[in-house]
Order: sequence, then structure tokens, then C-alpha cells
Amino acid sequence: MPNDFGDDTGEKLVDWMIRIGQDAGEAAMMASGERLAAAFRRARGDCDGVDSGRQPSANEIRQWAMLDLREFTGLPEYETIRQIIDDRLSHEGIRHEFASLPEGEHLVFLVEDAPDVNEVFKKLEETARDATERAGSELSRMRERVREEPIAEKAKAAKEAAARIEAAKGKSRDISRGVEMRAK
Repeated sequence: MPNDFGDDTGEKLVDWMIRIGQDAGEAAMMASGERLAAAFRRARGDCDGVDSGRQPSANEIRQWAMLDLREFTGLPEYETIRQIIDDRLSHEGIRHEFASLPEGEHLVFLVEDAPDVNEVFKKLEETARDATERAGSELSRMRERVREEPIAEKAKAAKEAAARIEAAKGKSRDISRGVEMRAK
């Protein structure tokens, strides 16, 4: 218990550990958010200059394009990122598929849709940066609430949550019953 030291040392240590954990989590979240935004930017490459009004001849292009998603698959929670990309492309009406090839997963789409795919990835890059900032702000607010909440209230909330979980499972928390049965 935090008060085992006879002063508030234990509580200070608990609060310090919580802050360290939150800071480490926040740093990892910010780094991952930046890596995601950078992956969207690099996936677009030099596509900002693509002229969507000009239709290349059949001799100039292949019908399908493949975008290597290796940089995305290396990020935490790739399946969530993949779902976001899939949803956004579908929402924009861009025909696409994800192909698992020996060299890794690729996004396959029509070459004529490349400017639209570029625009989707550009918006996703902006969204990733905005989401990172919002999440960082929310973590800061959460950290401030945790600092302001006394340890006794934290312990009470934890006990209440544990009791609700046990009640939902249908288990009794009455330890004295087990002790009485063993004593007989």
C-alpha cells in the first residue's frame, strides 16, 4: 500500500510511475502517429504533380498499379490501418484490392485511379497528424486528472470496478466462507 512508509512516499512513487508510463505511452503514440503520416506521404511519392485531367494512352500505361504497403505493415495495429485505407478508398468509390504477395502486402488499384488514390492518402496523412495531436492533448488531460485524483479515490474506484467484474461473473468475493469450511 502507498501508506506503508508512514508518509506520502508511496503515493508519490505510484504517481511517478503512472506519469512515467503515460509519458512512455504518449511518446510511443506520437512516434507511431508520425510514422503513419510519413508512410502516407512516402506512399504518395511524387504524385502531387499528377494531372488528373489527362488520360494516358493504352500504350503508356498498364491497367493496374500496385502500391507496396511494407511501411504500413510494420506499424502497430496494421489491421486497423488497413481497414481505414480500405474504408476511405471504398467511400471514394475507388476500386481496389489488397494482395498478399511473397514480398509483402500490396494495394492494387486501376492506374487511372492513381490521382484519386493519391488524394485519399494525402487526406489520410493530414488526418493522421490531426489525430496524433488530438490524442496527445487527450493524454495530457487524462494525466492531469490522474494527478489531481487522490490515491484513496483511485483505490476505491479500482475496488468498485473489481466488484462489478466479479458480480458479472457470478462469483462470490466472500473469503470468510472458504475459511470457515476449511476450519471444520
